[in-house]
Amino acid sequence: MNRYEGLCCPVCHGKLFEDDDIAVCPDCGAPHHRECYKSEGHCHFEDKHNTDEQWQMPKREEPLQEPTESDTIKCRVCGNEMPKSNLFCPKCGNSTAEKTQPPHFVHINMGGVNIDKNEEIDGFKTQEIAAFVGHNYLRYINIFKRMSVTKSKTSWNWLAFLIPEYWFFSRKLYKEGFLACVLSAAYSTLLIVLGMSPQNMAYPQETLNISKQALMIAFGASAVMLLIKALFGLFADYIYKKKVFKGLADLKERGENDPFAIMQAGGVNVFACVAAWFILDMLVLFIEMLIM
Repeated sequence: MNRYEGLCCPVCHGKLFEDDDIAVCPDCGAPHHRECYKSEGHCHFEDKHNTDEQWQMPKREEPLQEPTESDTIKCRVCGNEMPKSNLFCPKCGNSTAEKTQPPHFVHINMGGVNIDKNEEIDGFKTQEIAAFVGHNYLRYINIFKRMSVTKSKTSWNWLAFLIPEYWFFSRKLYKEGFLACVLSAAYSTLLIVLGMSPQNMAYPQETLNISKQALMIAFGASAVMLLIKALFGLFADYIYKKKVFKGLADLKERGENDPFAIMQAGGVNVFACVAAWFILDMLVLFIEMLIM
């Protein structure tokens, strides 16, 4: 047991626990959180050194300051009792937030890779990444971990290959989603101009009017579009990894790394996905009506 456990840091007034990184004043022996000590640059009681008011270690017969019932909470998943300042339960990893619980896990094996809630990937804990990613977080943690270890930038994302514009918008990658929508609209417009819209292709007599040159152009455009989608499928996870880690870094820099802030900044935007589908579909329909 840490001999300072249960005492309070004189700077932040937070209780000191066994696993805390503690800095002790060399003159009076007062314990501080190391970060708190660094922020002040000296002992909090420096002005009282060598006086009658100098800090002294409480006598052993006096009970150390222990967290009172009001200072502790119980995990709603495993029942573990912990300080209210904890964002996640140290036993099971469950969020202590009252409204919405981010994903929690202790050890999970996926694809032969063990995922630990306290494991770090590029300086961020997996539980933070899980809270930011939200839906399907196990897949992305596994991929991010492999990319970090192998320094690889490629993986395969079927949704980003088949429907890149909607996948990008759903993951709040709006610039990439807009680019994918523009490419998709341009490709559809080209097919309409060449007379190869779905409406025309439904009637055999219309297909007879399509020239070989138009077919070759359409074939070339389809090949280019397929190549672009393949690139989306290969690099989408890497692009998303950069967004997740940059988002977490920005939140920490602003001091907004609580569970609610993390989940609000990340997660899935279903509305943006549906809106992109509707607008793109209406745009293509309008172009077809305009040309036809």
